[in-house]
Amino acid sequence: MLRDFDFITGDRLIWQQPKFGVDYFQLRVGSEHLAEISWTEWFSDRATARTSKAGWIFDRLGFFRRSIQVIEDATGVEVARIELNWWESGQISCASGAEFAWQKTGFWGDTWVLSRKNGPKLFEFWFGMHWFKRAGEVVLASGARLVPELPLLVCLGWYLATCDAQDASGAIAAGGSVAAVI
Repeated sequence: MLRDFDFITGDRLIWQQPKFGVDYFQLRVGSEHLAEISWTEWFSDRATARTSKAGWIFDRLGFFRRSIQVIEDATGVEVARIELNWWESGQISCASGAEFAWQKTGFWGDTWVLSRKNGPKLFEFWFGMHWFKRAGEVVLASGARLVPELPLLVCLGWYLATCDAQDASGAIAAGGSVAAVI
């Protein structure tokens, strides 16, 4: 059973991949399960996320896949969109009118920061591996719990970081294939 984000008492949330090789992930605080995200099919950019109060569909659009659309699962209405640059940073525009900035902290790193557009940081996001499974940590800044879009933004952050890791893996595999031919 998913707990509400209002339950959060600490400032650290953990993303876990319960089973190696399965693109299903859970957001936890302690033993409580707050959210989940899963990819709907192999080799697809389409993923679904849900919390106790809402569900969304994330999908990358376009040839270079620089735009991500967020659709509310229950209504089919677009609730957010992010346009990424080549450094995997971008602006998130929500249907509510709220705007946020998603920024990678370094070229080689797997750490991001989400903040209000031209405003304070809401959370830092780390993405990596733990025992051959993907893992992540979200460290909330003070006041982040007051942002109504927080559950969506935390799920979108996981989606963006996972897509970035998949793109990097694909580039490394493609480079290795070319090197093997030469």
